[in-house]
Amino acid sequence: MRAISVRRTNARTSREETETYQVRIPKGVQAGQSIRVTGKGGEGSNGGSAGDIYLRVRFAQHPDWQVRGSDLMGHLELAPWEAVLGATVPVRTLEGSVSVKAPAGFQQGQKLRVRCKGLPAGAAKRGDLYVEASIQVPPHISKEEELLWNSWRPNQASIRERPLDSKPVVCRMPLCFSAGVSSHFKAAVAEVKFFASSPRLVATMTPNFPE
Repeated sequence: MRAISVRRTNARTSREETETYQVRIPKGVQAGQSIRVTGKGGEGSNGGSAGDIYLRVRFAQHPDWQVRGSDLMGHLELAPWEAVLGATVPVRTLEGSVSVKAPAGFQQGQKLRVRCKGLPAGAAKRGDLYVEASIQVPPHISKEEELLWNSWRPNQASIRERPLDSKPVVCRMPLCFSAGVSSHFKAAVAEVKFFASSPRLVATMTPNFPE
């Protein structure tokens, strides 16, 4: 149920009045559809019954999702190493968070589909939730991280210049880890093979164990 307030002019007093009604919102209603409120319209002529009110449905803007029919469109923030190596990340839905696997080589703007996590689309159906990847670059990095990223920079140019039929380019990519991770892995790098003719890549992580 939803409280709906309606303003209209009283035909007898010519004054504007506001009336509030409790309206049942049907499951799966779509933007642009009408909901009929029986007997709450204008007074009937010559003692006849009152008319009806028709409410046009319009969805309010949500800070996290956009509506496309019965589907929801959202965003998925990924760290650079998560996009390269793949990761299992939490995705917010209407019922709470679910875990979704982003495959290795996930690109900026690429979408993941979470089935049946959209809006109701009828009595027994639901739309899907689509999340679009947004690669989040750290605004600040340490000196150690800067050295690691710079060590990978020369290989970037070779990736762009190689012809499409060339062999894969092997790069050693630095990874960044949050506090609490073992020190053996803080200086780890990922060996990534880029195939210029396809988005496929193979990645392995090598920790920096002390001798």
